[in-house]
Amino acid sequence: MSHGMTVMPDKKIYISADMEGITGVIHWDETSGNHPDYQYFRQIMTNEVNAAIEGALEQGATEIVVRDAHSSARNLIPDKLHESALLIREWSKGPFAMMEAWIRVLALSAVSATMPKQ
Repeated sequence: MSHGMTVMPDKKIYISADMEGITGVIHWDETSGNHPDYQYFRQIMTNEVNAAIEGALEQGATEIVVRDAHSSARNLIPDKLHESALLIREWSKGPFAMMEAWIRVLALSAVSATMPKQ
């Protein structure tokens, strides 16, 4: 490291997005794929996740992982999601469910932190 230079650590962000609680959802059945408003709420969910991604990037995030954590894990609209984010759309069947990807990110971060920088 050069004198007078500060090396900033990577800012890795994990977003676990669930449909309950997004703007406008007032009843659980609106989050079901067979509800007439489901497609509308998928778009709202995607827009709100994009707003979180953009805020994280503005604050210096270097890596963003998004977990679609609602029902089938196929609710966020992939081609509408911010291109800077990695989208996880599957369930691991592991004991940590919504947080499984976060644990993987932590493990990979720990490994990469021990690797020599080139």
